[in-house]
Amino acid sequence: MPKLFVALDLPAAAKAELVRLQPAAAAGIRMTDTSQMHLTLHFIGEGHVERFAAALATVGAPAFGQTIEGVGQFPTPEAP
Repeated sequence: MPKLFVALDLPAAAKAELVRLQPAAAAGIRMTDTSQMHLTLHFIGEGHVERFAAALATVGAPAFGQTIEGVGQFPTPEAP
């Protein structure tokens, strides 16, 4: 079942900077492709897309600026 979440796409310049900050590839570490980079606002959970699509299509918000300060990794730096 798909994982559903509400997210915003990042501007190309932000994605480029995040790629620049990624560590060198290493065994067991999967780098994120730019097509998958986004800002998650809310994780809904697993569910059927059709159930939520109509409701989410009605959501709107005014434009806003964003500043990225710091990066991290999960689950932890010791066990990426």
